[in-house]
Amino acid sequence: MPESVLVQGHCHEYAVAGATTQQRALAAAGIGSVTQAVGCCGVAGNFGFEPEHVDLSFAVAEQALAPALRQADPRTPVLADGFSCSVQVSHLAPDRPALHLAELLDPRQQRKDTP
Repeated sequence: MPESVLVQGHCHEYAVAGATTQQRALAAAGIGSVTQAVGCCGVAGNFGFEPEHVDLSFAVAEQALAPALRQADPRTPVLADGFSCSVQVSHLAPDRPALHLAELLDPRQQRKDTP
């Protein structure tokens, strides 16, 4: 397990389970430092994919996710369990693919496009 991770929590996850559920799972896995990019990734379902909303989508990402990606060590894994959040990470940091929590916990399950 890595020593630290950057987490972009999915809005649905916050609404249903709260922000601490994933933090507890990461702590139980032995990850000592969890940085939360607290806020919406900016995609919001299909909203950020619509051409007329792309600029607003990136502006929303600048409130938390984009600065967190810039500030984090490039070797720090990025977790984004939501599809839209994961896609936004790929737009903002194409060289840093986001992982789902399950992929971090069991690296054998990582997508083929994930290094």
